[in-house]
Formats: sequence, structure tokens, C-alpha cells
Amino acid sequence: MQLNVDEKRAVRTASPAIGEWLDALGKTDLAQMTQSEWLGFLTQVYASVCAEVRKIWENEVPF
Repeated sequence: MQLNVDEKRAVRTASPAIGEWLDALGKTDLAQMTQSEWLGFLTQVYASVCAEVRKIWENEVPF
């Protein structure tokens, strides 16, 4: 999957929040996560990156 320049920027910008979530969980080894923790991680990644994409594109939508 190829990300465009804005999506790549969103991933980089969202990374600290995702890292903070992992720090709060106290786990960095994905293989050691429970199913609930894994789903929480995926949710955090998705929500954080989407929020950053929205910020980037907020003033670029022509309508």
C-alpha cells in the first residue's frame, strides 16, 4: 500500500500519541498483547492517523 505525502505526514505526526498509548499500556511487544489490547492499539493508530489527516485536509476541501 502506498501512502500519499499527506498520509505519510499524518503517520509521522500521529506517532508520538501512539507511542504514548503503548507507554501507558506498558507493552511494546505486540505479540504479548491480549486481544483487547491489540484492538485498542489498532483503534488508537486508526483514530490518531485519521485525526491528523483531517487536520491536514481541513482547509483544503473546496466546499
